[in-house]
Amino acid sequence: IDSNEGFPFHLQPSSLRAFGNELALLTNAENTGTELSVVDSITNALTILDLAPGPGSGASFGSTIAAMDGFILFLRGDANNGLHLYRSDGTLAGTTLVMDMGTGVQFSQLSQNIVVTRVGARAIFQSENAQNGPQLWGSDGTAAGTVPLIGTPNGPSGFYVQPLIGVVGTHAYYGV
Repeated sequence: IDSNEGFPFHLQPSSLRAFGNELALLTNAENTGTELSVVDSITNALTILDLAPGPGSGASFGSTIAAMDGFILFLRGDANNGLHLYRSDGTLAGTTLVMDMGTGVQFSQLSQNIVVTRVGARAIFQSENAQNGPQLWGSDGTAAGTVPLIGTPNGPSGFYVQPLIGVVGTHAYYGV
């Protein structure tokens, strides 16, 4: 991934996930923000799924993705437009917006790791908007199946705190 592909971090190593015969990861480009990329394990060819710049363009160095059965879920976001949940089959044409999580996300959340964790057949993540504050969400990769699970408290003086999520079997444990 060449040095023009992103600033300040060109790839996010915490996001590396096996996905079929590919390795999926998040890369970061200066003009388009966070992009999902895949490396073919047979040819070693890198494909950067160059999403258009605009709403939901940033993610931090420690962000992760959830490799599900046949698709990938990941978040992109910015302080003005909030977080956006995306689904991808590993191709640009197959990368679509699942849900706009709403505006009002704190900038401090975007500077933290934006973590999406697989738990059984669903993915969980924390998101925030002005109407509901920070919440733990679950998603099956569809808009109808993306639902809030429980409210999560802010840290001192309203500062965002990323939950710690651990997975054992089909159960997730989290703490804030």
